[in-house]
Amino acid sequence: MDNEKRAAQFANGMQSNIKITPEIIKNSKTITCECGGVLFREELFFKVLSPLISPSGQEQLVPMPVFVCTKCGKVPSVFDSAECFTR
Repeated sequence: MDNEKRAAQFANGMQSNIKITPEIIKNSKTITCECGGVLFREELFFKVLSPLISPSGQEQLVPMPVFVCTKCGKVPSVFDSAECFTR
C-alpha cells in the first residue's frame, strides 16, 4: 500500500489494525502543561447558555469536562485551544 493511501486511511480513522505496544507509548509525546506539569485531573466547568440560543428558550447550565494541571491548577492551552475555560 502506498503512503498516500495509508495517510488517507489514517486521516479517516480506518487504521484500526495498528497494535499499540508499550514501546509505541514510551516513544509518544507526553502532554505537558506550560508550568511543566504532566499530571492532570478531570474537572467540570459550567457555562450559562443564554435563553436566546437555548433549545428550551430558558437559561441553561452546560457542564463541560476539562483537564486541569495538578501542579498549577490551570487548564493547559493544549486542552483549551478555543479559550473556553478562562477564569
